[in-house]
Amino acid sequence: MVLPGSFIRRTFIYDSIRLCLQGTLDTMFLSVFMLIAIRVFHAPIALKAFLSTLMWLGGIFAPLLIRRLAPLNWPTTRLGGGFFIAIGICFALAALTNSFAVYIFLVAMASIAYRGKDSVLIGMYMRNYPSSRMATYFSFGMVLSSLMGIFFGQLAGYVLDLGLGNYHHLMGFIALCSACCAICLYHIPSESMEVPAASKKGYFRYLKEDKTFARMELFTFLTGIAFQMLVPIRMEYLANTCYGLHLSNFSVMLLSWGILSVARVISTPILGKLFDMLPIIPNQILAGIFMLSGYLIFFRAHSFFWLGVSAALLGMAIAGKFLIHHFWVSRVVQPEAVAACMSVHVLISGIRSLLAPLIGYGILAISSPRCVAYVGSALIALGIWGFWCMRKNPAIRYRHNAV
Repeated sequence: MVLPGSFIRRTFIYDSIRLCLQGTLDTMFLSVFMLIAIRVFHAPIALKAFLSTLMWLGGIFAPLLIRRLAPLNWPTTRLGGGFFIAIGICFALAALTNSFAVYIFLVAMASIAYRGKDSVLIGMYMRNYPSSRMATYFSFGMVLSSLMGIFFGQLAGYVLDLGLGNYHHLMGFIALCSACCAICLYHIPSESMEVPAASKKGYFRYLKEDKTFARMELFTFLTGIAFQMLVPIRMEYLANTCYGLHLSNFSVMLLSWGILSVARVISTPILGKLFDMLPIIPNQILAGIFMLSGYLIFFRAHSFFWLGVSAALLGMAIAGKFLIHHFWVSRVVQPEAVAACMSVHVLISGIRSLLAPLIGYGILAISSPRCVAYVGSALIALGIWGFWCMRKNPAIRYRHNAV
């Protein structure tokens, strides 16, 4: 199907603005809210393990949301905008509270909406962009998202250094950005969400019926659970003075998000073009290699320089994984099953997000951050090996060529 240029251009402009503003949300869920929990509320280690799951918690509810929302027959962008409105309301209320329990609850509700949008918006990209250029168009918005993430991460560190009570202002800023994201989506034309009817087994039947999808999901699970295990431990290592780094809030945000985001900005356009040019397997392997090397260097580093090098490698890994997370399902399953299979993938991502920090902090409680890194690195290496074994899979090669 040939899409009109004005249709593509309108989607590209408004979605790029939306992704730019979404950069504040990515930074909030990946770094800032954990920094607030550690420095402002002095969260105990058991609670920090739970907090680390919030970024992906909403994935558990993805299939349920898709099945309940599909009969409404709303355009995908309208549904996506509704999720952002819900996120904005949660953070606006969080800006008004001093209660740690209320703060946790509202961030959890925001995370459900944040992850729910992924299963919906994949339909917008498939219909509004030519498939051969989808990742390239998307990667431009991701560059803007990373730049905004750099700005907001350093702003958050600076604001918290001025006074820990200033976190209220950060919550209000996030609420405003969420509302603007919704407005951008409402300006993008789209069709109703296409979801096949669910059987008694629901959308999980695709894991049994499509072996290629099931294997890809398994190896994505291995690399994903390792990544989610190590993200909060990395923040713990930087922010907790008991590990001997004694960094300011500004330096913590620079190493945890600033340098990482710069690398993400530089690598995203390149990785976006590679994603459009190559089958999914080489992209998965490359992102896994960046992730593995970044974490091995980080937890053995003793200087700011090597901590920065590891952050750069992890930034490239996140750039690749972010593109893969949004589009790999469309490369593996048939078009009519993408929304259903994407909801299954998001749900499994949510399950692993609940397990990963518990495993990571459990290992940390009886050992050290370096031991957690070795366990996570072994899982990443196993995932890379699995993708390598699938490199000649004819189903993936055919479906890529057909895109």
